[in-house]
Amino acid sequence: MEFMSQTSITDSNFHCDNMFLELKDFDNIKNGSHDTSFLIDVIGEVLDFGGLDIVQCARKEVTKMEFTLRDINDNRLQCCIAGKIAEIMTQENKQPNNGDICLIRYAKLGNYKGELQVSNAFDSSLVLLNSDIKEAQALKNMQAKHDKVLIQEKRQKWSQFPFKTIQEMKRTDKDQTGETKITLLNSVAKSIVKTSAAKVVNVLLDEVQDQEMFPPEIVEIIGTTYGFGISVDGVEKFSTMKV
Repeated sequence: MEFMSQTSITDSNFHCDNMFLELKDFDNIKNGSHDTSFLIDVIGEVLDFGGLDIVQCARKEVTKMEFTLRDINDNRLQCCIAGKIAEIMTQENKQPNNGDICLIRYAKLGNYKGELQVSNAFDSSLVLLNSDIKEAQALKNMQAKHDKVLIQEKRQKWSQFPFKTIQEMKRTDKDQTGETKITLLNSVAKSIVKTSAAKVVNVLLDEVQDQEMFPPEIVEIIGTTYGFGISVDGVEKFSTMKV
């Protein structure tokens, strides 16, 4: 487009909010089918944000930030944003946080230390966090559904084997003949944990944000040693069992 001396410019009543995004699929990016000569648009959930660093580049200090983008299928892309964009995000205190939805417009692809990396193309790129666009909202909704499915799967797993993780207990016989691991389930496990499997599962999934954390009833018995007797062919032996 070229403006001539006789070119006139006037306001227009037409307004378009379309960002004309061409979001690229992470699978296509990672399999090498995309031409790295062209800039792309990518969107994903921020993971592993490492903060901001000052590095030396071409004999001058450059601000950079590194993080990972994850799509709904758990495909991941390494990202490195450097230069003026990183400085602006630092000044405005808008650096990414884990869980944010990040859109990078006009990003470039390259290899860094043998690994595919998404970075900004100098000042041509845009980095937008939690944008009020349908694509970002759609990703949030998909991630929420995905997380709900994972929680349901974990609920089912814990319901089937509610005490297996912490009650594969090491038992050492008093005669020192050896060691073995045993699993206590249902009523036997309840006699030690002092609560039902249903209650443990509900507390774990409804009140604890980190789904890998153990509920208080289980934490309290970790490290505890129990004594009990075993009868084998009419011969009774006493053993110890440590959680």
